[in-house]
Amino acid sequence: MTPTRNPAAPCVAANLWAMRRGSPRYQASILIRVPGPDIHAVACEHTLRMAVQQALDAVEGQVEARQGSRRARRRSQLQLSSAARIGRGW
Repeated sequence: MTPTRNPAAPCVAANLWAMRRGSPRYQASILIRVPGPDIHAVACEHTLRMAVQQALDAVEGQVEARQGSRRARRRSQLQLSSAARIGRGW
């Protein structure tokens, strides 16, 4: 029996390619499936290390942006609820 994947659990896939011809030679791809929009990054570089580092940096930036937008949304909801308690606002 194969285990079933929980749709709410994150799923990560990383791929590395080395091209025989062409420049840049290496490509790194990272895909993280999470609730909401997936996080995806692709980087091409002349060295494998730099391709992986650029892809990781891009993913990290997307995660930080998502956390920032969640914080801002939570902060605005707190402000709305406090205005409702005071009797002002809407």
